[in-house]
Amino acid sequence: MLGHHGSEAVVGEAEAASRRSNERIMLIEQNQRASVGADRKRCSNRTFFAAR
Repeated sequence: MLGHHGSEAVVGEAEAASRRSNERIMLIEQNQRASVGADRKRCSNRTFFAAR
């Protein structure tokens, strides 16, 4: 019984770890998307000012 509970806890830990890493990956992707959007905005502003 004890061994069974131990393995169950390990599985739970693994699931929690994979969920955490998935969340981290999603956050990183969101940050990258946001920074790309900011870069695009900055570039368009620069060309806009240069055109004037």
